[in-house]
Amino acid sequence: MTGKVIDSGATSFLVLIIPIALIAVVVATAWPILLALLLIIIIWQIIQQWQWQRFINKVNPIFNQLLKDNNGCVTPVDLAMKANVEGNQANKFLDYKATEFSAKSREIPNQGKVYYFLTSSAVENFFTEPDSLDNLELEEENDLAESSEEITTSSVAKTSNFSQVNSNVNRATATQREVTSTSPPANTEEDNQVSLIQAELARRLMVHPSTVGKRKLDPDFSQWSRKRDPEKISWHYSDETKLFYPLDE
Repeated sequence: MTGKVIDSGATSFLVLIIPIALIAVVVATAWPILLALLLIIIIWQIIQQWQWQRFINKVNPIFNQLLKDNNGCVTPVDLAMKANVEGNQANKFLDYKATEFSAKSREIPNQGKVYYFLTSSAVENFFTEPDSLDNLELEEENDLAESSEEITTSSVAKTSNFSQVNSNVNRATATQREVTSTSPPANTEEDNQVSLIQAELARRLMVHPSTVGKRKLDPDFSQWSRKRDPEKISWHYSDETKLFYPLDE
């Protein structure tokens, strides 16, 4: 009986010692390869960190300028366009900066992600305007809900209004051509066009007024507004009158 117990203990010990011995042999034989793999991993990590630091140094000045121009509000599209980088790189950079500065980010449905960095100019706007980052999303959702309820009636009203205005413009243009040789034109081209304020155009395009205010000076504002307009009308902003006018197709 005692001999069987000893044999069982020796067998269990061999079961444990044999794998350990095999591992020791493999390590003793292949340690140069394992060391080389470890060195390659370390060097790769150092190269990745160096490239990331170069990217940060390149994009940082453009990022700071965007913060200054947009009062702390930045989107990945803005950064990608200004810095001429890929979209995933812009997202990674903004995530890194948001963690560094404890910034807030918000996902806007069908539009993308927006990052809010607290700057001195943004703080001034918070004190002078009733909106804040906490209730901005709720307000935009309410505005979009109201816009969706009003879009049917407003589209019909705008269509008839545009038709009437266009006919009036055509008659005024014909009359003006008849008398142009005897008297100078009294009105500019923008005076004969229908005009909308920022809130009205935002309701027509089904976006928040701050979105229109942020994009109104972009070179591609007319193409952007045309895609969102229910009648595919391109709009442009007049800095003199502070109004939005449809572009002649």
